[in-house]
Amino acid sequence: ARGQEGTIYIDDGNELEFFEVLEMIRPDVVLTGPRVGALVKKLHLPYVNGHGYHNGPYMGFEGAVNMARDLYNAIYSPLMQLAAFDVRDDAPKAPAKTKEIEHLNEKVTNITTYIQERCLWQFHSRAWDREENINGVIKKAAELLRGERSVQETLTGKLHYADAKILVSELKRNLPWIKELDKERVKSVLESVKQNLVGIAISGSLNGEL
Repeated sequence: ARGQEGTIYIDDGNELEFFEVLEMIRPDVVLTGPRVGALVKKLHLPYVNGHGYHNGPYMGFEGAVNMARDLYNAIYSPLMQLAAFDVRDDAPKAPAKTKEIEHLNEKVTNITTYIQERCLWQFHSRAWDREENINGVIKKAAELLRGERSVQETLTGKLHYADAKILVSELKRNLPWIKELDKERVKSVLESVKQNLVGIAISGSLNGEL
């Protein structure tokens, strides 16, 4: 009665039935115990061993942090990427999707490095000020690169637009491949750049006064 539409119930299912369900729904991550986890690994799916004596504990606020840590480690484990390779191949090649992700990550790094070396708007005096500038300039830059009409209703918005216009012009001149990105990739790349900048200039900063 508590189950929502689409919920799958298995009563004491065997290994083949479990595999069938996993192949059908392809979950992002599986929370299970160590014995079932051994089966999940065969399908190259990330999993978290939910037994508190192996990971966790998962109780209370600290438990929520532990769960986030274990989910992150499971999903982004290098083993999940290595699992895509066929070890029988003398010269294994990464799947096309993996190569595309690597290329986009490289572009994110290039733009982040360029901004870090040349743009002062990311280093204002306080954390909220830095975040406002980073979010504002990157948002305006994305609009310009995507060919969207940008509206500046406030003085701060006009300032962000001015900085973004200079940034986009410099990126097009120094990183010409950026002009070849479609709208979705522009959005994805700049969103990752924004997260990198926030991590470097704010959350990862050693400046205690921020």
